[in-house]
Amino acid sequence: MLGVRVGGGPKEGKKVECSQSVLPMEKRRPPGLTLPDRGEFAVLVRSAREGRDCAELSEGADGVWWVVSRQGRSRSFNEDAVGIVDGKGVFAVFDGHGGRKASQFASEHLIRHFEALSHGEVDMQEALKQAFVKTDEEFYNGSGSAREKYVGTTAIAAVLRNGKLVVGHVGDSRAVLASNGKAVELSRDHVTSRADELNRVRANGGYILGDRVNGVLKVTRAIGDHPAKSFIIAEPEVLEMEIADCFQYLIIASDGLWQHFTNEQAVEFACKYGNDVKTAAQMLVEEAQTRGSCDDISVLVLSLENFKKKSEE
Repeated sequence: MLGVRVGGGPKEGKKVECSQSVLPMEKRRPPGLTLPDRGEFAVLVRSAREGRDCAELSEGADGVWWVVSRQGRSRSFNEDAVGIVDGKGVFAVFDGHGGRKASQFASEHLIRHFEALSHGEVDMQEALKQAFVKTDEEFYNGSGSAREKYVGTTAIAAVLRNGKLVVGHVGDSRAVLASNGKAVELSRDHVTSRADELNRVRANGGYILGDRVNGVLKVTRAIGDHPAKSFIIAEPEVLEMEIADCFQYLIIASDGLWQHFTNEQAVEFACKYGNDVKTAAQMLVEEAQTRGSCDDISVLVLSLENFKKKSEE
């Protein structure tokens, strides 16, 4: 059994079934997944800000990871953004609303803050939490304005380092893990259908109209949306687990995919393509549109087996 710790308390969490025996994280030495600390690795940021003709962006490392971001059929531009530091195992997807200002900003700053914070005695969970909050504060004080109504972004970031997988998120972009062909939930959408989120929003002055916060927002947590910051918070929920040999793929995507795929369907679909992560990402986007998605869609598929091999080279 594999122990998983979610959020703050050590007693919180869930268990992930594996075919092999896995000791609790604190009692087991992590496998060799430490990546080289090479200064020349820059953040790969791809978003629609690069030009109106960037309706679709597709790139990655063959056999290791691939990301596809496609403008929605009902959209005039792509509000999604992606931030990646390939050589340091950091992958993030952002889904903007009210424009692409917040998603663009977060894709350029959240990972930078995490890298600056994840040193010394600060553990990765705390560094990731602080990176979300600092990005939100910086957006407010710099590019964001309290006068702008509901300009914000969801954010989900996954870090693979030192034999661990850490995932932090706000909003309804989502991460799911394929383990022996089965889906493992790595994030829970921050939406009003969650009783705990609904109660928190109401307790802090927000109201729900038509399943939306203040009749406007689908999500209950986000970076940005500063006029509603007392209840639309940027503090992420964070999960940490050891990487086990039974883990196959990591899928991170904006809600343009998840509106039309369950976690289980996405894992089953991706597994059909083996280690061809490029085709898996492309076909997930294609299938989401076939099923009726008109939203922007960004999908990242990562092979954990090949990522481990690459990191050991």
